[in-house]
Order: sequence, then C-alpha cells, then structure tokens
Amino acid sequence: MPISQTWSYDRGDLRLLWSLMADDEDLSCVGLTYQRRRIEFPRQAEIPAASATWSSFRVDGIADPSFQRLSTISTYS
Repeated sequence: MPISQTWSYDRGDLRLLWSLMADDEDLSCVGLTYQRRRIEFPRQAEIPAASATWSSFRVDGIADPSFQRLSTISTYS
C-alpha cells in the first residue's frame, strides 16, 4: 500500500539492533529501528525460494565508504 503522506528522514533516528548472544563474536545485526519503531520487511512470496543469499558487512560512519561487504554465501536446498 503506497504511503500518501511525506515523511521526514533523520539519519540519527536510525538504529541497528545487534545480537547479544555470547557465542556471536561478530555481533550480528538482527534488525533495524527508525524513531524507536522496528522496520519490518514485507514477504516477497508466500512460497519460499529454494535458495538464499546471506551477506556479512561492516558499517563505520567515519570511514569512506561507510559500508563494507565482508563476505557472501549462497545456500541451496
């Protein structure tokens, strides 16, 4: 459903949620929030695909570029 009203964006209101599991040494990102509301990504299909691609990345707001993809893996069933 399209959004009909205009929203302002403030980068300072965007937060990454990190895994705090003891065995997760890399602190995996597990979600995003904006203005204290979780960002939900809609389903793209009701029938899951037979494959998935996962990427690990690093974000450093001071570095240029601030986004760095560390690795990518594809899985197939």
